[in-house]
Amino acid sequence: MSTVFISYSSKDFERAIDLKQRLEAVGFTVWLDTNKLEAGSLWETEIRNAIHTCNAMVVIMTLQSSESHWVLREISYATEFGKPIIPLYVEGDIWPFFKNTHCAKSIDAVIDSLLHVPQLYVSHRPEDAEFANRLADELQSVGAKLWVGSADELKKNLGDLNVIMLLILSPEAMQSEEIRELRYAFNDPAAAKVIVPLLVRHCNVSPMLRGKPYIDFLNQNFDNAFAQLYWRLAQLGIPLQPHFSIPIPPQPPLLLDGIRMFRTAAETVWISGLILDTFAPHHERMADNLQKNPNVNVRILILKMDTRLLNEAGAWVGINTTLTPALYSTAYPGFEAWAALQDPPLTDAGRWVALRLYKNQQDLKCLKEAVSGRVEIRTTNHRPGMGYFIVDPNVDGGEGIVIASPYFYQIDRVKAESQVKYNTLPVFLSKTSAVASELWWFNQYVQEFERLWDDSEKWDPI
Repeated sequence: MSTVFISYSSKDFERAIDLKQRLEAVGFTVWLDTNKLEAGSLWETEIRNAIHTCNAMVVIMTLQSSESHWVLREISYATEFGKPIIPLYVEGDIWPFFKNTHCAKSIDAVIDSLLHVPQLYVSHRPEDAEFANRLADELQSVGAKLWVGSADELKKNLGDLNVIMLLILSPEAMQSEEIRELRYAFNDPAAAKVIVPLLVRHCNVSPMLRGKPYIDFLNQNFDNAFAQLYWRLAQLGIPLQPHFSIPIPPQPPLLLDGIRMFRTAAETVWISGLILDTFAPHHERMADNLQKNPNVNVRILILKMDTRLLNEAGAWVGINTTLTPALYSTAYPGFEAWAALQDPPLTDAGRWVALRLYKNQQDLKCLKEAVSGRVEIRTTNHRPGMGYFIVDPNVDGGEGIVIASPYFYQIDRVKAESQVKYNTLPVFLSKTSAVASELWWFNQYVQEFERLWDDSEKWDPI
């Protein structure tokens, strides 16, 4: 059977021996440092090798182990190697990194967790079937066990199942009564099942999902997001085959989408981007929030409608074929008249970018008209490599928020291999909670936006 590594404080030696004997009695091979090796090269080699080759780790959570430097290091190694970690809770507070992990309250529960591998239920609507099928294939490739029954059958037998919900977040999913009922069943204290949200498309989420660590498949490429999901599943104690993993980075809360964050602003909101589909189509909501908050002014920086820039940007990000049918299904006479005059002409990819920007411009016109004098829009000749959403960067006592979304992930979505070697993960920083290194980056992003703004030109919409 599987090999289990026991992490414990030397002051809990008797508990560790009892756990070892119980696990061996049901067939597990157990690695337990009964001699408590001294720190140094021998410890590093023996412990790392033992954790690297084990199938799962059990951590005995006591007041003593919570203060043990070695227990914390062993946990860090297990996390590094993507090993499932099962906390055996004995006493004290739940440790911060186990807050979203089911903790076993007895040795029997530990054995049950090791013997009964959790099943994964991918909850989605038909509109997200393509993504769900790809996700299921990737999960099965690393040895995950998927629930194959119906949602009704799952709900009926939920109390007897060891199952985790992977909840695909999309507008249709959040409006589905069936998914809502199943979410409530998973959150019922009697069931106490785990939900892992997967952000796939922009949507407003239920308050019960706020604060849950989620996997962002929307703003980064699939491979990076899946590596984060793998890391999260390992934390939940699911034994998987070896795979590249990435810890989940700091994230904005799911409820605080860009439009809602207008409500938190005291004085300023700055927005920039290659294409503003996240904001521009929601101009009515933005105007409503600004009318309720008359002290807030907005700066919006967009790419200039220049053929050279548009063709270059199109070659850079490619064409999103998923969005193309809906984009081209509507006639845009004003755009066609403008495009016909361009020399050199637009390429296919440049036309795709230009049409999206044209739609953004029509929406931004409506925003300026609705909130006269408080929305300033300018254009840039620099193809942006980063999109910014910045709230109150220079307000004394304000929270100060920066969301910086690199565009490099778009290359990976279109091309087989990106030639850009920069970080592809969106950055979320709050000035009030940033440590020194994060505060340095906060200021860098703010200064970059200000530099682009100073170099920008007056907006002349087509």
